[in-house]
Amino acid sequence: MSVESKPRVETPSHASATGTERLTSWLAEAGLSLPAYMGPRSESGRLSVQIIGSGDERTTALTIATLLASSFQDFRVTLPSASLDGSTALASWLESDARFRAQDPAPGNWSRFEAVLVLPAGVLLTKYSLEALFETLRQPGTSVVRAVVPGQPQALEFWDGRFLAAAGGRSAEAAARNTNAERWIDGAALGLHQAGDPAPKVFFRRGAADRHIIDVNVMTAPPKNPLGHRVTARRMVKALARRIKAVPASAKGRTASG
Repeated sequence: MSVESKPRVETPSHASATGTERLTSWLAEAGLSLPAYMGPRSESGRLSVQIIGSGDERTTALTIATLLASSFQDFRVTLPSASLDGSTALASWLESDARFRAQDPAPGNWSRFEAVLVLPAGVLLTKYSLEALFETLRQPGTSVVRAVVPGQPQALEFWDGRFLAAAGGRSAEAAARNTNAERWIDGAALGLHQAGDPAPKVFFRRGAADRHIIDVNVMTAPPKNPLGHRVTARRMVKALARRIKAVPASAKGRTASG
């Protein structure tokens, strides 16, 4: 007597793993790579952007414009309450985009974001700045990346969301230093610059399928040159720009080194 075998029923987790493996193999066969943070958008957003500072409405708008032009778009943005007052140009401009709001998430909710960007109003990004920051944060032992922007008294900060939630917000500063999990980079190496200042020249290596790789110099302490001195800032920009290296396309994940 023959026994008819029953078709295998995959559990959701097994089906998901199989689907991920198939997608990965398809991309590999096509010579493409897709970092996890560049995958399908999540409901809550992978990145929380906190725009801070006393920048006027114009400089805040310029910062937001560079966010909207970024290659990475899975973010939620918190603005100072006054920025989204119904009478402002920003409120009118952003009213149809639910990613922008005027209230801070509760401290316990940081863990739902993969990363948290503290972005001073008036700092302008390049198309690939957020990608480079994500890659830098992926380096072993790194919980926060700070970027010095010439002409800007406050550093840009890029935090691991889970670390920030576990450390408890304000306590995260001390926790990062005590565990040596703090890294510094020169913002000019990523094309970051203050509104009104000329953008530094940053050369991204491009290859097949418009791929780009950037090697960022990572430091364990802030630069010794004081902020606000334009001459030393320009020299620092030129010196670090020369350290941006083109690396082989096969060297995956090596967008930051230190």
